[in-house]
Amino acid sequence: MNPDDIKFVVPSPSQGIFKDECAFCYDSPEDKGGLFICLLCHVGFCQRHLQDHVTVKKHFAFLNYVRERKELVPEEDGPPRQITKLAIGVEGGFMEKRYDVQEHWTVAVYPELTPLHLSESTLGPGLLYCCKKLMEAESAYRVLEVQSLAGTWDGTMLKDTIHTDLYQVPNPPMIPPSGWRCQKPGCDKTDNLWLNLSDGTIFCGRRYFDGTGGNNHSVDHFCNTAYPLAVKLGTISARGGDVFSYDEDDLVNDPLLEKHLMHFGIDVKAMQKTEKSMIELELDYNQKWEYREIQEEGHKLVPLFGPGLTGMVNMGNSCYLNSVMQALALIPSVRTVYVDNARKIFNSCEYLPTEDFNVQMAKLLCGLQSGNYSREDHFGKFLSFRHLYKDCLDGGIRPASFRLLINRGNAEFASNRQQDVEEFMRFLFEKIENNQCGLHRSFSLDVVRSWRFCLEERLSRIDCEDVKYNQRPEVILSLPVPLEGAGNMANGIEAEDKSLAVDDEAEIPHLNEVKGPRRPRVSLFRCLQAFNEPEMLESSNNSCNDKRSIMLKQLSFNTFPDWLWIQVRKFSFAENWRPIKLDVSIKIPEILDLSSFRACGPHSGKLFIESNESTVDPTLVSQLTDMGFPVECVRTALLETANNLESAVQWLLSNNEQNENAAELPATQQSVDNNRKEIFSDGSGVYQLRGFISHIGPSAHSGHYVCHLLKDGRWVMFNDEKVFQSEKPPNEFGYIYLYERLRRD
Repeated sequence: MNPDDIKFVVPSPSQGIFKDECAFCYDSPEDKGGLFICLLCHVGFCQRHLQDHVTVKKHFAFLNYVRERKELVPEEDGPPRQITKLAIGVEGGFMEKRYDVQEHWTVAVYPELTPLHLSESTLGPGLLYCCKKLMEAESAYRVLEVQSLAGTWDGTMLKDTIHTDLYQVPNPPMIPPSGWRCQKPGCDKTDNLWLNLSDGTIFCGRRYFDGTGGNNHSVDHFCNTAYPLAVKLGTISARGGDVFSYDEDDLVNDPLLEKHLMHFGIDVKAMQKTEKSMIELELDYNQKWEYREIQEEGHKLVPLFGPGLTGMVNMGNSCYLNSVMQALALIPSVRTVYVDNARKIFNSCEYLPTEDFNVQMAKLLCGLQSGNYSREDHFGKFLSFRHLYKDCLDGGIRPASFRLLINRGNAEFASNRQQDVEEFMRFLFEKIENNQCGLHRSFSLDVVRSWRFCLEERLSRIDCEDVKYNQRPEVILSLPVPLEGAGNMANGIEAEDKSLAVDDEAEIPHLNEVKGPRRPRVSLFRCLQAFNEPEMLESSNNSCNDKRSIMLKQLSFNTFPDWLWIQVRKFSFAENWRPIKLDVSIKIPEILDLSSFRACGPHSGKLFIESNESTVDPTLVSQLTDMGFPVECVRTALLETANNLESAVQWLLSNNEQNENAAELPATQQSVDNNRKEIFSDGSGVYQLRGFISHIGPSAHSGHYVCHLLKDGRWVMFNDEKVFQSEKPPNEFGYIYLYERLRRD
C-alpha cells in the first residue's frame, strides 16, 4: 500500500491511547512482534489478535511499537536502603527494578506488515505527525490509573480529622515526658500506649490479629467515654505524632495537635521519638510477611506455573478483585462463556474493546487460563520485588483495563481503598447478569445460574395458624457466626463455652504462636443451624384483629445450586457501631451435606395468607406491560423474583425467546416450574469444598485477601502474582467459601 493511501486519525490531546498491552490479551510491546496500534481507533493489538481487528473493523494500517528492556546491575556500594514509605517507585519506598529501555517504532500495513520507517520522505508530513502524537501521548491506562489514585494514601498523606473543635477537660492532668504505664488496673503495658486528647488518660492500644500489641484498653475507654482522638506516646516530636480517631476508625492528621498536647503540659518541641510509628510497624510487617517466601507450618511452598496457575499483580489494594476472579475461573460455565467463546466475543465487539464488559471478562479469564503469562522466565515483567525476598518468583497479569472498566461509576470500588470481598462479588455478579444480553445467542448462557439459588422464607404467627411463604433469589449464602457463649469481644472473643473453644490446638496452624486468649472455634454446620433457626419478629395481624403479634421467620433452601458461595459473617459492629472483625476460626468440612436444610413446602392444615399466587403487585404488572412484555410472562417473572422490579426485568430479558413463545399461555403451575428451572439449577444438596478466600487483618477495609483453590487434586494458593502449591491450606480462617455439588452417577 502506498503511504499516501493510508487512512489515519490524529489523536486529540485529551484522547487515551491504549498502547500498554493488547486489547484482547496481556501481550505487551516487549512480547514477540510488539504491539500494533491502529491508526484509526488508537487501540493496540498483538500479532495473534491483529487479524481479528482487521476482519471486524477493516482497519489495515498500524503503528508498530516494540520495546526492549535490559536490567541494569544495581550498585552494591554503601549500606542497604532503608524503606521509610508505604509507596512504590518513590524515594524512600519500594523501588522497581531499573532497566535500560529501548523503543522501536515503525508503520506497518496488514497483511504484509513490512516496516516503514518514521521519516517524512517515507510517510509524508501528515502521517508522520499522527505517529509522533501517538508516540508522545500518555497511555490511557496510565491516565485512568492516576485519576483513580488521586487523593489516595501513599503512606504519608493523611486526611484531617473532623474533630478540630475537640473537647478537652478543664483542670487536666500534667503528663510527664517519660515513665508511662497503662492506667487500667492489672495491666502492665509500658509500650504501645495512647494518650487520650480529651481527658489525658493513658491506655494501651489494640491487640493485633496475631496476638501481639496491647490489650484494647484505649479502645475500651473510647467506648465508655466517646472521646475520639488519641496520640501514640513515643511518636511525639516536633514533626508531629501518630493520631488515631476511633470514630473515624483511621489514622488522621490533627492540625491542632501541638495545642491539644500543650493542654496536658507536653511541649512537642522538647519531645523526641522513641517508638516506631504505625507506618513503620506496618512496613516491618510487610517486609517480614508480604514480601518474603511464604511458609505454612514450616513447609517451603513450591511455586507453580502453567495454564490456570497465573497470578494477578496487585495494583494497590486490588487483592480482593484478584481473589474473586481466581475463584470464579474455577466454575465451568464461566470458562465456557468467556474462555471457550472468547474469539466470538472479541469479533462481536461493536465499540472499543476497552469499553466492552464481556470483552474484558474474556480477556482476563483467558489470561488466567492460557498459561502464557505463567512461565518461570516471565516473572518480573511488571512490578517485581525479588530484591526483597529470595527464591520467590512472581509474574502474572496486570488487570488494569478490567478493573478500570468494571469499577467505573462506582466511587467506592473505583478508589484504591481496600474493599469487602463479598460486596464486590455481588457487584460483579450483577454486572455479569446485566451484560448477558450482549452475548450472542449461539453461546450465551445464564452464567450466574450456576450459583443462583432460591431461599424459602416461611413466616408464621404464634397466636394463630396464619402462614406466609416467600421465595427469594440469592447468589451468596450469608451465614451468621453464633458466639452466644463467647466472652469479652474486645479482648479477642475469649471462649467461655467449652463447646466453642478449640479442642485441639494442633489442628489450627500457628495457633501455638498466638499469644493471649484462645480463639473460639465454631463449626460451619452450627452456622447453618443458626441461619435456619426461626427468628422472632413483631408484625401487625389484621386477620386476628390484633394490632401487633409475634411472627416467626425461618429460612430454608428451595433449590440447591451447582456451585455454592458461602460467606461467614466475620465482620460485625460493636455496640457503638464501630466495625470489628470477629477473631474466630470456623471448622470447615470437606464434604458438606445440606439436605436437611431443604424447604418442606406448605404444611397441611394451615391457613395460608398472602401466598405467592396473590402477591403479584398490580402496579409492577402495569409498569412491565407498558414496557411491552406479555402480561402472563410479567406475572410469572414477578412470582419468580418476589416482586422485585429490577430482577423481574432481568428475568424477562434473559428468557425473552421463551416469553415470545409463551405470550398467550396462562401462567400455570407447570409453566412456573419450567421457568424456575431456567433461573435456578437444582439437585442434590451434597457438596465438596473447592476453594476459599481468606482475609488477613483487623477490618474489612484494611488487610489482605488470599485465595486457595482445589485444582487437579491439589490445593493451590493464589497470593496476588504469586502462585504456590499449598501444603496445609488454612481453611478455618476463610471468609468466603466455594463448594461444588457432588455428582451422583
